[in-house]
Amino acid sequence: RALRGDAHGGASPAVRPEDFAGLVLRLPSKDMRSVSFAWQLPSWQVPFWASKPCAYASHIVAHEGTGSLLSALKARGWATALSAGVDDFGSFSHFEISINLTEGGFDAIQEVGELVFTYLRLLPPPPG
Repeated sequence: RALRGDAHGGASPAVRPEDFAGLVLRLPSKDMRSVSFAWQLPSWQVPFWASKPCAYASHIVAHEGTGSLLSALKARGWATALSAGVDDFGSFSHFEISINLTEGGFDAIQEVGELVFTYLRLLPPPPG
């Protein structure tokens, strides 16, 4: 039985800024501008493996229509593409959001990150 919206319970946001541990900057070998946000997910989701809450979240985050994270980034001239997904590694999962940036988006990297976290706060909270 899949869980929906508020059926998860809890009052905390799905992802907290303090759960994001650091910033890594790399010099690419070719001209490209991208940023990735990645998290190892907590074990609370193991009992929900059949409903795949992270797959659901990745579909919401990677949505490209009106009101999406990508549409907000594009409206500001900061991004050209966005992908989100989850990888399962036995007993834990890894969630990643990758964004292809414009030059303006690269120059506004802090604001891009703030917009990502603002969007993530709209997701339903984890089970509580």
